[in-house]
Amino acid sequence: MRNRVIVLCLVTGLLLATLVVDGKASNRGIDVLQEYLDLLYSGNIESAAMLWTESIQERGSRFGIEYTGIPIKHDCNSPFVRSMDLLREYIYTPVSRVRTMKGGQLYRLEFEKVINQQTITHAYYAWMQNGYFWLAYPQDFSTEDWPVVESKYFRIHTHPDRQKYLNRCVLDEADRFVAAMLDTLEMPDDVRSAFAEKKIEYFYVDHDSTIEAWTGHLTKGMYDLPTNDILSSVFPHYHEISHLLVNARLQSMPLYTLPLLREGIAVRYGGRWGKNAAALIDLGVFLQREEIVPFDSILTMHGFANYAGADIAYPVAGVFTYFLLDRLGEDRFYDLYLAFSGDFNPINSMSPIKIQQKFAAESGFDSWEAMMADMNEYLDETLLARRVAEPGSGDDGKLILAGEDFRVENDDEWLDFVFTLAPEDSLRGTLLWGQDTRLAGAASTLFDEHFPQKMPFAGYRYGVRFDRNEAGLYDYGTNQLMAKYIWGITPSEEYLDEESQTIRIRFKKNIVEGTLPEEDDYYRLPF
Repeated sequence: MRNRVIVLCLVTGLLLATLVVDGKASNRGIDVLQEYLDLLYSGNIESAAMLWTESIQERGSRFGIEYTGIPIKHDCNSPFVRSMDLLREYIYTPVSRVRTMKGGQLYRLEFEKVINQQTITHAYYAWMQNGYFWLAYPQDFSTEDWPVVESKYFRIHTHPDRQKYLNRCVLDEADRFVAAMLDTLEMPDDVRSAFAEKKIEYFYVDHDSTIEAWTGHLTKGMYDLPTNDILSSVFPHYHEISHLLVNARLQSMPLYTLPLLREGIAVRYGGRWGKNAAALIDLGVFLQREEIVPFDSILTMHGFANYAGADIAYPVAGVFTYFLLDRLGEDRFYDLYLAFSGDFNPINSMSPIKIQQKFAAESGFDSWEAMMADMNEYLDETLLARRVAEPGSGDDGKLILAGEDFRVENDDEWLDFVFTLAPEDSLRGTLLWGQDTRLAGAASTLFDEHFPQKMPFAGYRYGVRFDRNEAGLYDYGTNQLMAKYIWGITPSEEYLDEESQTIRIRFKKNIVEGTLPEEDDYYRLPF
């Protein structure tokens, strides 16, 4: 409050423009946006930045992340900040439409202009607090009454319908992921401390459509660059958390990075949309080896966004960054990451040939062809050996559990599952195991998705679900697919024997961290 009064009195002389007078706001809150842009474009950056809510100012500066060439980080999504020269002539007509909300306490100020044959749109929000209008973001004023749950590294603003899913297990595992990433990224002590003391602001919403209403993007989740917030309809959303942690490691960087690297590194560490990193890397290896996604087609910004769907482009990007990290190491990889970062136009205009040449040169290869040959060898010799699911069963496993129509065997690396069903049964089912005391009386979003209204969640953390087309291993504690085999992608006679009605599938034991099915700790379902 004191900062705002100082700015208004000493800099603008517009104190009365945003005061509430007789219960009505002058100019519907437009004045604060005009004031902000006047300060911004006159070079009075510090004063302009103070016209945002104090919470947004603090969150935007949290963790020390800065974007080069961006004068106000907590407004870095705005075209007025990203393209100041292009929009300079429009700062005195920044509002095309005004939408009144919350009984005049909130205004949506929409900008829309056709510039160079391109329609540019953006929305600001002016929010009344303590008698003044401040610039704000929807996640703040939309969640005022939401309950807040805290863990070691998170402050989770939770939609009331999602509150039941924040059990002790999922909170512990989310914290453990962050702790492991801080180690992997070799984060400095001061940044580590910031994550523990200030925490990641996480907005756990009820539906993807809420994120669309807030940001204009229909998605399950996103890392909000201006505020460092995570906005998501799933928890924990490791992919978006990874974006934040990578930026915290770099501290200062350009706003734009080639999406092949930007999304690839988040897949490598955090998977995507409830799919574990290992499961997506397995898929990416297959897609790359079979050339289902021509690699050259996703090199550019435009190609990555438009040539292949995200479900297949992201796994391939994850494989590529996995290869680069192993070959280059952390420090050289992030040097490469920054070499492919910059302003929008230079990054967007890079041709496939230029990208290939730059990758080879920056990575120490004689040519792009030599780099691809090394990557394909890496896929065959390294990543295939690290796969976490495969059809069939081994010969050296020890029987650890058996039921009327299944058995589970354990060897040094794998858990083998063999399901033999009667002819009249459908070739599908589930085996649950690993009851966790932290899940007692809890709920799981993934379990509710798999078994809607069929049975209560009994706290089993892991489950193998199978049918004639695929089998997956799921973690109901963290709501993730951990590993998957799909017959239609890699057909194998070892998976399904139609004559004997038998399905055989094996998963790497390390993905369940030693939690093996036991005689008194499993539940077999026919669906």
